Amino acid sequence: MKMNGKIFYKVSLIGLINGILLGVIMKWVEMFSGKQVYKLLLNVDFLPVIGDVSWSEASLFFFSFSHWQLRLVTFLFFIL
Repeated sequence: MKMNGKIFYKVSLIGLINGILLGVIMKWVEMFSGKQVYKLLLNVDFLPVIGDVSWSEASLFFFSFSHWQLRLVTFLFFIL
């Protein structure tokens, strides 16, 4: 089965919802436990160019979110 526009839309929507929920849950865990799990999610220090710049929290969340969204779509593309 090939991934058509309708499936791509559904996969993207699922990834969007899951990515936002993951970020919110990890932020809450960090706020209530003191463990730096949200900071770990936003870590981009290992990236050559992006890691050298001081980014806002929203930008770092977008980078993390985009990375996981791309992985989900790629995975499902090869599976479907």
